[in-house]
Amino acid sequence: MAYNQENYTLLWVPNLTIVEEDSLVMITYGMVSGRRRETILHIGQSVSLGGGTTDQVSADVRRTAPAHCPSPYWIVASIVN
Repeated sequence: MAYNQENYTLLWVPNLTIVEEDSLVMITYGMVSGRRRETILHIGQSVSLGGGTTDQVSADVRRTAPAHCPSPYWIVASIVN
């Protein structure tokens, strides 16, 4: 993801699940809060993400990204569009 001319590795909070199928990405979030929402996106589609940036994350969160993906990180908290 690029934001302000900088590339970020996306890290997803545990409240989100992502399933990729053909050219679709299905994102479900809100399981912890009990307000479950589902968003379906097309691969290559532009989206707005809620959340924020950081250079450091816990080891548990870091394990959600492939080892070759460097910081800075964008912690994805929601899909805005």
